Amino acid sequence: MKKPAHIKQEAATLKKMWQEAKAKDKSLTQARLADLCGYENPVVVNQYLNGYIPLNLTALLKFAAALKFKPEQVSSRLAALIHQEISQTSSDTIKIRIDGISMDPDFLMNDEAIVNPAIEPKTGDFIAVKTEDNQIIIRKLHKEGDNLYLMTTNPAWPEKITLLADKTAIIGRVMQRITNY
Repeated sequence: MKKPAHIKQEAATLKKMWQEAKAKDKSLTQARLADLCGYENPVVVNQYLNGYIPLNLTALLKFAAALKFKPEQVSSRLAALIHQEISQTSSDTIKIRIDGISMDPDFLMNDEAIVNPAIEPKTGDFIAVKTEDNQIIIRKLHKEGDNLYLMTTNPAWPEKITLLADKTAIIGRVMQRITNY
């Protein structure tokens, strides 16, 4: 299976935006762009530009500020998240209330997940995802080859693993679970 089509498309559009900005300012190397975005290593920029790391909302906003473009010019999928109503817990994190049982026993009904969009998720991390029908869900991320999968942890849940869909957006990595009694 292939990566979702939006990963390649967004990477190509982001790369085009960088190349256009670089044509106007020859000093805008990947290393300088990494510095402007707050990345320690320019390899991260290269991985976003070539689709090895799927673009997320935080990265999109960093690139948009550095390259001076509107987020929707690269990803309408992620730009839609900017207007999503999620309670802000600080400038770096968001809080999402759990409203379902797909992630039992790791996340229970009415628990809250503290999500940091700035931290790049990796295999095995819990992540917040906005689905194509605009639901916010928590899932466990799994990568196999070029494919990204969303996993539930409730053994009784009917769909244990689903392929990350084209119109699905990773919001960020879950950093903390708050249990509400």
